[in-house]
Amino acid sequence: MELILKDNGDYAFSGRSANVTVEKNKACAAYGKQVLNYGCVFEALPDERQRTLFARSFGCKRVVENHYLETRQSVYASEKRTLTSSEYKKTYLPALKK
Repeated sequence: MELILKDNGDYAFSGRSANVTVEKNKACAAYGKQVLNYGCVFEALPDERQRTLFARSFGCKRVVENHYLETRQSVYASEKRTLTSSEYKKTYLPALKK
């Protein structure tokens, strides 16, 4: 990664890197500069009603996911083909919703 000083005094980077921030900081070190990446961490504090809804939603997700896996394996065993997710949604999911 290469650091380029523009005519207006701004810096620009050119090139590609797997770890962009590390490479940018290596390029900036000669100029006494550093690139900082900031992130945010949020903590969810659900009340009892929300906890129940989350548990219910995640439980339903697991049921659907396990049913899809089981159906996909049985279709492959009997027909030697892969069941796509869109085919599963059209054919098997409506019956599971009832």
